[in-house]
Amino acid sequence: MFHVKWSALASFFLLPSAYAAHCPGNVASVHARHVAQYLNIVAVSVNQSGPYSFLLDTGAQITSVDPVLASELQLRAQMNAQMVGVASREAVPIAQLDDIRVGEQNAPHFPVAILPLTQLQSTDSAIRGVLGGDFLRHFDVLIDQANGLLCLGKGGEMRGHIHGEQLAFAPPHTERGAASTEPLVIPVRLSGMAARPLLLLLDSGANAPFLWRAEEMRLRNTAARANIFAGQTAGPAFTILQPQDMQIGKLLVHQISFATPAANSREAPPIDVDGLLPTAQFRRVYIDYANRFVVLELW
Repeated sequence: MFHVKWSALASFFLLPSAYAAHCPGNVASVHARHVAQYLNIVAVSVNQSGPYSFLLDTGAQITSVDPVLASELQLRAQMNAQMVGVASREAVPIAQLDDIRVGEQNAPHFPVAILPLTQLQSTDSAIRGVLGGDFLRHFDVLIDQANGLLCLGKGGEMRGHIHGEQLAFAPPHTERGAASTEPLVIPVRLSGMAARPLLLLLDSGANAPFLWRAEEMRLRNTAARANIFAGQTAGPAFTILQPQDMQIGKLLVHQISFATPAANSREAPPIDVDGLLPTAQFRRVYIDYANRFVVLELW
């Protein structure tokens, strides 16, 4: 999950919708509240308490709750695990939930990390946790950005109602000793870089596309600058690259502006990806975790 402070991105996120506001295949609809024009906040019940506001984050490996909520629920850390992300690697305390529920879908006996969410809560003080890939992977997932819906189905019950190219995710990479969920990484091609496809993490917790090591990719930047927040602390300064056309399978997305770290802060990310692509870039995103593919619908 990355937060680039770049207000110009907001212009394409919330457009009028031609779709009826319900999930396909008779799947129950879960309302997703928009915060800061790109974050999707959903109601989550924990141990038959709540509901609480959680950030929907496909880029997060593990579901987490803030320490205050953990204390209210009397959760106790039972172990530590390494959590590896695009921007960080850290040991986190893990507690066990009796049950976690989103709409009609739940997961019993579920592990959860206890993490401070200071930066997220500065955006919306109501946020109490992050709903990560370890929960989402039990379902087929539709993020309907236009209608503000999250759809969670089982056994591919939405699959026959989803039309579009099925884009295979890159082979999963699992790190030993880490609290790991198979990352949602897709290959893309940029008009300014024809040499090879780039691997981008599909992340619903991000507000801006970005690339690591853009100089190595010979992509030029503009004079624009931005600040990035990774986790709960301010990260390095970022510059904005010249807009690129982006090819994803047969989809062509025109003039996408990526952020990239400033020249004095080019540390390699802990996981092997070239960058990050927000789900808010698309009108609807259908993720089939079981069969490892995504269907993207443009605005």
